Amino acid sequence: MKDIGLALPLTTLGPIFMLSGIASVRKQHWRDSVPLGELLIDRIAGVEPPPRNRLDRGFARFQAWMNIVLGAFFTLCLVAVIISLLSE
Repeated sequence: MKDIGLALPLTTLGPIFMLSGIASVRKQHWRDSVPLGELLIDRIAGVEPPPRNRLDRGFARFQAWMNIVLGAFFTLCLVAVIISLLSE
C-alpha cells in the first residue's frame, strides 16, 4: 500500500516536469518569457515586467533542462516502483 502512495505523485510529477521542459526548450520560451510569479507581482504593482537580460535567460534555460532531467528521473523512479509492485 505504501508503494501505491509513492506511485501516485510520480505519475504526475515525471510527465509534467518532462513535458514542460521539452516545450520550453523546443519553443524557446526561456528566451523572452517572464516567469508567472514575477508577471503577477508586476501586474498587481501596475508596472511592466523588466526585459530579460543574459542572466535571466541563462537561468531559465538551465531550469528548462533541469525540468527534463528531473522528469526523466521521476519517470525512472515510477518504473522502479511499478516493477517492485509487480514482483511481489
